[in-house]
Amino acid sequence: LQFGLFFYCYGVYLHSGYEHSFISPHNGYINTSFQHYAHHARSSMNTPYHCGFFLKIWDQLFNSCYPEEKSCFCAECARKNGERSLEEFKKIDIPDYSVLLKPSFWLTKSLFKIEAKE
Repeated sequence: LQFGLFFYCYGVYLHSGYEHSFISPHNGYINTSFQHYAHHARSSMNTPYHCGFFLKIWDQLFNSCYPEEKSCFCAECARKNGERSLEEFKKIDIPDYSVLLKPSFWLTKSLFKIEAKE
């Protein structure tokens, strides 16, 4: 039970996309949400990055870490470069997602309508 609960919560953390400040993406032991993002955003069929789940040792053993010679795009480095500031965040146009909380958005007449395929 503890094993399943831990890995479920860790999986939620990885998929949240939020880089917590209590663990640096540059630590040498544990994969963070940054490594998971890099795995999906920067990997390709011929260059897989960060295929280990929890421990970085697997990526280090099989040389699948994101190359250090490429520019780092983690939140920690972006903050150091002044790219992630409150002023920059305020420039972003954030959509109003509250409409998704209303049942009328989801429950429409077309939801229950069965149409024949041509």
